[in-house]
Amino acid sequence: MILQLERRFLTLPKENTVDCSLVDFTKKAIETYGSYTIEHRALSDFRDGLKPVHRKLLWAMYGLKLHFSGGVKKAARTIGETIGKYHPHSDQGSYSAMANLVNLPEPLIYGKGNWGDYESGPAAMRYTEASLSKYSDTYLLDPNYLAVIPMVQNYDGEHQEPVYLPSKLPNLLINGSEGIATGCSSLIPSYSLKSVLKVVKMGLKGKKITPRICAKYLEFKFPYGGECRSDKKDLLEFYTTGKGRLYFTPSYSVHENIVSIQGIAPRFNVGTKFKKLSQIKGVRSIDDKREQRKIEFDIYLQKTLKGDARKELEEKIDNALTTVLFSQTILTVRHADGEHADYKQSNIPSIINNWIRWRIALEKKVVERLVGLENDKLKRQKMFLFAIKNRKIIVKSLDEKDPKKYLMKHLKIQEELVDFILDLKVRNLARMEAKKIKEKITSFKTEIKLLKDDLKDIEGRIFIQLQKV
Repeated sequence: MILQLERRFLTLPKENTVDCSLVDFTKKAIETYGSYTIEHRALSDFRDGLKPVHRKLLWAMYGLKLHFSGGVKKAARTIGETIGKYHPHSDQGSYSAMANLVNLPEPLIYGKGNWGDYESGPAAMRYTEASLSKYSDTYLLDPNYLAVIPMVQNYDGEHQEPVYLPSKLPNLLINGSEGIATGCSSLIPSYSLKSVLKVVKMGLKGKKITPRICAKYLEFKFPYGGECRSDKKDLLEFYTTGKGRLYFTPSYSVHENIVSIQGIAPRFNVGTKFKKLSQIKGVRSIDDKREQRKIEFDIYLQKTLKGDARKELEEKIDNALTTVLFSQTILTVRHADGEHADYKQSNIPSIINNWIRWRIALEKKVVERLVGLENDKLKRQKMFLFAIKNRKIIVKSLDEKDPKKYLMKHLKIQEELVDFILDLKVRNLARMEAKKIKEKITSFKTEIKLLKDDLKDIEGRIFIQLQKV
């Protein structure tokens, strides 16, 4: 990035630099640096919901064939592949990003070993192991979809990497995103897969997604729990403007003189909250019952408190448990050249509507490619059938001085078909059966017809896919 920054200033016309004051030059330099940190590091692309380092990690694992159906490998192997081929930066920074992908609401990486939690980081990369998650394998790295997205050279020009991954689901909303860069911060909350699919299906049926639809149907979901306590007004403001305060608490219930808490809300610091709760008059003690990833603790209340005093105590506890997320929806759209990206303030309804349009265009490209592949297979089988029907002439041509010229003259076919026939082994030609070839031809024609029908209703094709999630 620094080299790109230097190149940008080296190419500035002299009239823009000679008479430029130090203040103006510094301001311009900071703006340029800030734009690069946003484009290349801090913010997620709306199409796949990934920051560059996350995308490079998944791509490196795909190259290592670390599929969910296979075995795991040491995290150090993935980090070495990532920083060696695609992301020549800190190994610890890349490993921290990898741990984030393990601990998402819908994990993009399947982790084995101690990958950390809401309080502590993961064990050293030489101890942990990982593979792609089933979610990533299925919805982010489908080979048929990877075949139609733009690829660019890596930093040293020796390898190729995708500009974005062909996400079949709106991963940005399912897993959320958080990023901070020069003069810019973004925090997009995560939502349940079920609620996101419900809204996307509405959009596929032609309904424009609005702030009111999002407020009504989208349900927040975080890795360690949490319930939204924002009122309808706050939610509508967030979904309309793309920024606002959202309020969350852990899930809890009150039984006589015990407040039982399960899970934690986002931005919930257990140590700080315990201290704050213990200072509330009427709280006797707090029993920490956490075990590994199970989060549970009980707050014991004074038994003598009744009526209004008890109600006031419960309100204080609720306020103490509440956390605030200042959410701001800023995202990027990476250019096909892989070098630049547009970043802008948006909102959740716009993200969904734009993602659906992009998803439809992506599916169309995939289907068109599949039609082309099936047509190639059909053409090949027709060539086989032609060869079978003219087997005697083909065998006879082998005794001629110029078999190619002989076949073109006697069969009246193009040079491409002659080359195909002459490349066939005589043994294979003898074994070919016209019946089986005709069956294959019928099968390919049927598949092509089905794919062309899908092209007429791409939205329906995607809808069927989402029904199977």
